[in-house]
Amino acid sequence: MLFILCTGPAVLAGRIPDEAYSMLMSLERACRVIFAPPGQTKEDINNMDKELREFYRLFYLKAYGNDINHITLCRSTIVCVLDIKRHIVACGPT
Repeated sequence: MLFILCTGPAVLAGRIPDEAYSMLMSLERACRVIFAPPGQTKEDINNMDKELREFYRLFYLKAYGNDINHITLCRSTIVCVLDIKRHIVACGPT
């Protein structure tokens, strides 16, 4: 997690393809809200949800070749991550 939140963006800038860097940055921005201390605003949570959806959109296009049949084992993981916003709003600190 330290790599995603602190080191990764600086180390990988310009060293990996732009699409992969965009995915990393979407995940990084979402993780900053997920792991932030209590007190996130609704705007923060909405931005986190937007970043996670963008991460999965790019991941689906690039890693799975835009073909749903290539996604086999990680469907439940994708669904769980996309439900983070709903769970934070229902039980979270805001």
